[in-house]
Amino acid sequence: MTMNHRNRSWRANWTPERVSRTATHKSGVTARVSVSLTDPSKDRITLENTATLDLTRWDLGALTQEAVELWMDGQF
Repeated sequence: MTMNHRNRSWRANWTPERVSRTATHKSGVTARVSVSLTDPSKDRITLENTATLDLTRWDLGALTQEAVELWMDGQF
């Protein structure tokens, strides 16, 4: 599998919503961008619904990295 194909593959698992600044993963995890509490000039990303995440199927660390990458790309 090419790198480009893998890149598109993981992105297909996310549904970004620009207006609400969220992205929902196929696993049910939602990444939310909000203003940092300590520095209002910066954003912070929080992951919600992680308590119900099937850790045998999904890697929370990988989901976190993907969410950050989507945010950095301006997807949400």
